[in-house]
Amino acid sequence: MTDKNWNYSAEMISCSKYHIDVLYDLLKSREFFISHSKVPSYTEHKNFVINNPYKAWFIIKDGEEPIGSVYLKDDNSIGINVQNQDIDLISWCLNFIKDNYRPEKSVKTIIPDYFYINVPFENKKLKSNLNKLQFKAIQTSFRIG
Repeated sequence: MTDKNWNYSAEMISCSKYHIDVLYDLLKSREFFISHSKVPSYTEHKNFVINNPYKAWFIIKDGEEPIGSVYLKDDNSIGINVQNQDIDLISWCLNFIKDNYRPEKSVKTIIPDYFYINVPFENKKLKSNLNKLQFKAIQTSFRIG
């Protein structure tokens, strides 16, 4: 990791207009997607945020600047959506989750007893950084249809 003195913080998502707007700006700037092929409308996005489907969801900031988001789902999956795929930032996000949450109890074939992250297939930098952080790849998923 580098010696740069980062000033990262995590701000829990609320349904405020500010958070909805920040998340939408971050969404529009994303290069990779897993759950959709195009950016939803602002209204669709707003409804998604209001109906927050995650166990925990945070805006990641460097100082006061929003630079991404991270979420944790009930199935122990972690979503990291950051503008800069820097290894220090990825490590900070994963450590933030591990330091503040415990994995849900395992349910055979449904929920593993560990945290895991889904990575868009095309996101080579994130995959490379996760390998450098010595996380183990466990599967590759393919969409049918």
